[in-house]
Amino acid sequence: MTVSSSNEEVINDDGNNRGSTTMTLPPEPKPNKITTIIFDVDDTLYDVSTSSCRSFVRSFVRPSVHPSHRYALHLCDVFAISIYLTTGFTSHRNTDGATSFMIDKLHFKSREEAQAIRDEYFMRYHSTAKGLTAAEIEGRLPPLPDGVTLPDGRSNLFDPDELDEYWSTRLDFRLLGGRDPDLIETFERMSRHPTWKLKIVAFSNGPRRYVLRVLEEIGLRDYFDDDRVYGVTDVLPYCKPDVGSFEYVLGCVGAKPDETVMVEDSMKNIRAAKALGMRTILVVGRGRMAAGGGGIIGGGRTVVRGDAEAGTDDVPDETDPSVDAAVEMASEVGNVLDMWLGP
Repeated sequence: MTVSSSNEEVINDDGNNRGSTTMTLPPEPKPNKITTIIFDVDDTLYDVSTSSCRSFVRSFVRPSVHPSHRYALHLCDVFAISIYLTTGFTSHRNTDGATSFMIDKLHFKSREEAQAIRDEYFMRYHSTAKGLTAAEIEGRLPPLPDGVTLPDGRSNLFDPDELDEYWSTRLDFRLLGGRDPDLIETFERMSRHPTWKLKIVAFSNGPRRYVLRVLEEIGLRDYFDDDRVYGVTDVLPYCKPDVGSFEYVLGCVGAKPDETVMVEDSMKNIRAAKALGMRTILVVGRGRMAAGGGGIIGGGRTVVRGDAEAGTDDVPDETDPSVDAAVEMASEVGNVLDMWLGP
């Protein structure tokens, strides 16, 4: 597929106009150099809408013995586009993963009570770890049950490192759906490109060990040096979109904002990165950016929103002025870099 600017149609390689696009780009690349690219992890390096379906396919079809394995995954993606699946790993982490921890470690009495607190604070901070930290400060966590004491040397009921250990060992990572060959090919190209020479960084609002486990499960761990992986546990009391969190990571990797690209699915984080002077690439999700359909926002582009995102201020919107480029999937980021840095 060829890449178009924001107000053009996309013509496929076979010359046919399919009436859809997976990418929008500014008409002209900026002149300053790029030394660093920072990737969000959750819902950016894997697709929230397809992880459950892809996991199901991989559970029953072994690529080594079934020649149509990749086609089955393609059908899964088509299915996900048509109904906008919101189940899968993200839902699992934000519901069972969060509430089980809160019941086991923070002594909540019910999943309903735990989910309500988790969701309230996640809406404010976009991070479960930062949200539960704030909830304890504001007195919203249950008191310790009779006969239960905190471990020696600990003064707070909630410990972000305890959440990190819990998630990294107890979440069902099979729901991620495994490795995406196209995404791995993109990272292989970025890491080995003879002229780009990019620092590749991961920065997530999830805790660090959990982030490392996700990168391992999706086949990208080898592309991130240990000192270029950052979770919320590295930057607390900050978290994205706090300016302090970005400044900390940029300082650690020795990057200047105007030489850095931020790849994100969150509009809050995109806007914060742009305000600091970074270039931005928004990942909107498979099937959520198309031309020629309803819901046109501007420039001939369409944003399709899932019900799970309705009513929030974090819905991916590639028409936002803070977005320099938009792609459906992180595997398409290389096409943007071709435009900005040359193939």
